[in-house]
Formats: sequence, C-alpha cells, structure tokens
Amino acid sequence: MGLILKDKITQLMKGYPTVSDKYNVWPGTLAGSVSAKFGDVLIYSSTSKGYYEVPTGTITLDQIAGINVSTNVKLVQPWGDPNAEAVVAPGEALNILYDGFVAVELDSSAVKEKITAGAKVAILLATGKLTTSGVAGATDLPNYYFTGTYDDGSKIIAEICVK
Repeated sequence: MGLILKDKITQLMKGYPTVSDKYNVWPGTLAGSVSAKFGDVLIYSSTSKGYYEVPTGTITLDQIAGINVSTNVKLVQPWGDPNAEAVVAPGEALNILYDGFVAVELDSSAVKEKITAGAKVAILLATGKLTTSGVAGATDLPNYYFTGTYDDGSKIIAEICVK
C-alpha cells in the first residue's frame, strides 16, 4: 500500500475529520447559488428552513451553523487534477460538523505563531473565512479552538476542535 500511496496523502486535508473520527455532524442541504468546499464555514439559510449556505457577504455570529465536513462519496472533478477540490453543489446533501476535530483552511491574514493548542479560532465576519484571534476585523468564535497542529504549504491548513 505504501508503494501505491507514496507521498500523496498530506498531513491535513481541508474539511476532513482528523482525530480517530471523533466528530458529530448533522445532515443538511445546501441552498443558495454558491458551491461549498469541504472545510467551509456554513450559515443558516435566510430563505429556506433546514438549509444552509456559504457566506457571500457580511455575517453575524448567530448565523454560523458549522463547518462543511467531507463525505466519502464526493470525488474531485476532474479526477486527477491536483488543483481541483470536491464541492457540494446547491441542492445537494451535506454534513455539518457541530462537535469534534476537523482540518480547515485559514485566511491569509492568519498568524502562524498564534496557532497553538487551546488558542481561539476567529472569523472574519466580512468574508466568513477563519483566521487566528487578534487579527484586525476578526471575531473570536465561541467553542472553536486550535489544537496546535497545522500544515503551512501554499495555504495554511489547521486542525481545530469544535466543542
């Protein structure tokens, strides 16, 4: 198996649970016109009860529903493209993390030195992107914490815990 996989599995994969599958999700359906990537913050739909959307403008903390978590049935399109990401299209079912561990992509404003175990995760309410606490324009998320593990390739992917 190691010969097949070689170095194709990265340390953290955005939107995927990270610690022994210790997480809880609830099901939902994506509304709106924007596809959701795994690891994206989702908000409650303002037009359809029981539906969720990708933030497209300024949001408030009480609109945040959770994190879009990967499913094992979505494939990257086109297959084999290293820059492609699997997405959930509007109208499709998805899973929303409300408790557990997951890898997320941080905004470019994130400060790597602040990604420490137990540090608060913050959100830029103007964009819906996650970042580190103390960044200008960011608000700390209640019950969202960094575990201290991150991968800083071309994008910063960090492991967070939602309690």
